Amino acid sequence: MQRSPIKKTEMTHSASDTDIPNIFSKESEKQSKRISAKRLRMADDDGLGHWSIFKDEIKELIDAMVDKQNTRLDKLEKNILVIKNQNDAITNSNNDIKQSMDYVSEQIKDLQNKISNLEGEKNTMTKQMDMIDVRIDNLERINKKSSIEIRNVPRRPKEGKKELFNMIQKLYSVIDSQDMTDAYQLRDVYRLPSKPDSTTSTIVAEFSNTLAKDNFIQKVKKYSKNKYEQLNSKHLGINDPKTFIYISEHLTVKATRLFYLARDVAKTQGFDFCWTSNGRVFLRKKENAPHILVKDEETLVSIKKNSGQPE
Repeated sequence: MQRSPIKKTEMTHSASDTDIPNIFSKESEKQSKRISAKRLRMADDDGLGHWSIFKDEIKELIDAMVDKQNTRLDKLEKNILVIKNQNDAITNSNNDIKQSMDYVSEQIKDLQNKISNLEGEKNTMTKQMDMIDVRIDNLERINKKSSIEIRNVPRRPKEGKKELFNMIQKLYSVIDSQDMTDAYQLRDVYRLPSKPDSTTSTIVAEFSNTLAKDNFIQKVKKYSKNKYEQLNSKHLGINDPKTFIYISEHLTVKATRLFYLARDVAKTQGFDFCWTSNGRVFLRKKENAPHILVKDEETLVSIKKNSGQPE
């Protein structure tokens, strides 16, 4: 009985028992490769999914950051706008202040100019007033050039012109009983106003000319220099009350003040002589020293500063 020959393929698949392990090994290797490929495909699919999720998360994070940044930028823009508005308001306010300051500055300049003009006018008026005072003083001095004043004379009740004339004649008989000629050259005698409660006042005697007045003053000085009894109210015929009297030229208001200040300077600065002549005040340091004419109070200030020497 003959058998049909075995095909090569069948021979391949019908291996001997010793080839069976090799066959399984190859099949396993193929199966492993298929599984690995499948796993790789699955792994690739999983990786793509994770990457997509990651991208989404990154995108959300970036979007959140952008939104937050946009919010901050919006707030910043609003703040910048507020600051800009404030700066504009401040700028406008500063401009208003500058305009106000410019206006005030102009007003101040105008006031300064007005003040300067007023000061100039004041200085001019002061000079004019000084000139007027000098003229008035000169007129007053001319008006009083033939008059004398007797200070600290007691008041008497029911006193008239006759009693006053008699007082001067009585005084003249005391200082020079040998020559009464000038005693009869009186033009007027009167008392100056005084305080109501004052018991004494000043008597003014006007002579008919300056020569008679000068003679009377010289005789008073001679009487005092010879150290006779100091002149008092008794020499006027007033026995009660007895007061010392003081005789000098009838000075102007300005000269009276200068004479008072000059006497004080004479005491403090060591001047031996202080007198008036023709309504003017004089000082002299020592006998035979040059005299100093006291023109005004500035002269006395200069004397104090320069030890008795006027500027």
